[in-house]
Amino acid sequence: MRSLLSLLVFVASINSFAIDEGDVRFGLMGGNVSLLGDVGSGGQNSLGVGGIFGYQILNDIVFNVMYLSSDHKNINIKHTDLSVGVDYYTGGDGTVAHYVSGGAGMLSNNFTLTPNLDSSAMALYLGAGIDFQVGSNFLFGLKFKYNKAFDAKVGNIATVQDSVNVMAVAEFVLGKK
Repeated sequence: MRSLLSLLVFVASINSFAIDEGDVRFGLMGGNVSLLGDVGSGGQNSLGVGGIFGYQILNDIVFNVMYLSSDHKNINIKHTDLSVGVDYYTGGDGTVAHYVSGGAGMLSNNFTLTPNLDSSAMALYLGAGIDFQVGSNFLFGLKFKYNKAFDAKVGNIATVQDSVNVMAVAEFVLGKK
C-alpha cells in the first residue's frame, strides 16, 4: 500500500510530460477504420491494426511513421495506410498531453472479389490525439486521423477515397538517457 501511495504522489508531482527530445517510440495501434465515399458506400467500418514509429524531434514535436491495415469483408476490400507526419503537442499536465497532427500518406485498396484490381492514392491527413504517460517508458493514447485522398479511379469505379481512423495507441519509449 505504501508503494502504491508513493507512486501516486510521484505521478501527481510531475509537472511536465516527461518525454524528451531525442526519444524514440515504438508502438501498436488498433481501432476503427471507416472508408468514405463510393468505396465505402458512405462509411464502411472495420477493425484496423498496425504499428507506429516515432522520433521526438523537439520537446513538443514528434515525427511519426504509421502503418495500418484493415479488412472490410462485407465490401471485399483490404485497405492499407502508410503515412508519415508530425504530432505537435499543444499542452497538457504531468501525465496527459494532447496534440494535433498532420502529414501525408499512401492509401491502397485491394478489391478481393475482382482479380488484379488494386489501387493506390496519395492522401493528406489532419488529426488530433491525447497521450497518457504510464511510467517513464510507456504511453497509451487515442488518435483521430482524417485522410483526404486524391481520389483514384479505375475506369468509372472510384477505388480509393477519403477515410477516417479512430485508434487506441500503446507506445514504448526508448529514452536517450
